[in-house]
Amino acid sequence: MAGNTIPTGVAAKIICKGVLLFIDLVRGIHITELEARREQIQALEESLKRDRNGHQRELG
Repeated sequence: MAGNTIPTGVAAKIICKGVLLFIDLVRGIHITELEARREQIQALEESLKRDRNGHQRELG
């Protein structure tokens, strides 16, 4: 029976690598969400600048 078991150190390394890969995956998802929100914010800021410039021309 002892011949079929995985050494504890090897099992620990496999589990650690799996956990680290999972953390990287979750972090990657959060980063892509943040980038998408940042792009939305930049688009809104640009449209606000355009609106302000348009109103200034109309008033001027």
